[in-house]
Order: sequence, then C-alpha cells, then structure tokens
Amino acid sequence: MTVEQIEEALEMARRTQVLDRPCPHCRGQSRIQGGDDQDPAVRCRGCGREWTGTCAM
Repeated sequence: MTVEQIEEALEMARRTQVLDRPCPHCRGQSRIQGGDDQDPAVRCRGCGREWTGTCAM
C-alpha cells in the first residue's frame, strides 16, 4: 500500500472538488477542500476569497 492509499482509507487525505455555484462576489470558479479532519474551506479561483468553517458549507 502507498501512503496515499493509507490516507484515503483512514480519511486523512484532503480532497478538493469544484462547486456547482460560482463565487458570489466575482462569479469565478469555487472549490471546496476537506476530508482531513480539518474545517472545510471554500476558495474562489477568480478573486481568491476564502471561506472556512461552518460558513464554507
């Protein structure tokens, strides 16, 4: 097993996924990151704004 497979199995790996909704400020592409026991974070690739914790959901 590789380190990546172990992290995946233990849900320790941070994952990124593109959201269907654009950024409310610039309409850029937003991505959510999470899955590694840390607060989720949403970041806009257009303007760079970031939301973390419960407001990222």
